[in-house]
Amino acid sequence: MLLLFIFREYGISREQINSFLAPLGYWGLLAAFLIQILTSMTPLPDAPLAFATMILYGPYIGSITIFVAMLIATAINYMIAHKLGKKYILRRFPQTAGYLNNYGQNASVESLVLLRFFSFLTFDIVSYIAALSGVSFSKFMFSSVIGLIPLVISHALVSQGLFASSPLELLVLWSIPALILLSASVARRILQGR
Repeated sequence: MLLLFIFREYGISREQINSFLAPLGYWGLLAAFLIQILTSMTPLPDAPLAFATMILYGPYIGSITIFVAMLIATAINYMIAHKLGKKYILRRFPQTAGYLNNYGQNASVESLVLLRFFSFLTFDIVSYIAALSGVSFSKFMFSSVIGLIPLVISHALVSQGLFASSPLELLVLWSIPALILLSASVARRILQGR
């Protein structure tokens, strides 16, 4: 909401952003890509960078950049946990133990999709849970792709709402992520009830 206020108050447009980025060329996009990979591999929140990339580079290029960077980071985190093992991960990242106990025994594609979509867990922890629970890499990557799609779409729609030309357009753009989140929440409750 604060960003919406700032964009409206100062009349920030897509054209102004494009003229600011023109001198950076593809180097700016490459930097955003690499920073997204690095932040996705840490316990730091990476959503602000995803929003910034989508605001700066638009919903298509920004979304693809963030999606691919998140997938690479999640694969790297999985491999780290798989190679270094449970003892190392739990010693280095003790907060993982509680999540592993709660979610690790029943790590299925559905549960991994929901863990990936709900951002109360950072990317690294979801990857560690999957690797330490014995989930195959292909199953893990499949669930990551499925879980990231609605997340990235939601980020893209919210960031594009900053450029909405009418209140109705803003309402539509920001309602879709709310519906995605509501649907995922319902799916989560249904799956937990099994």
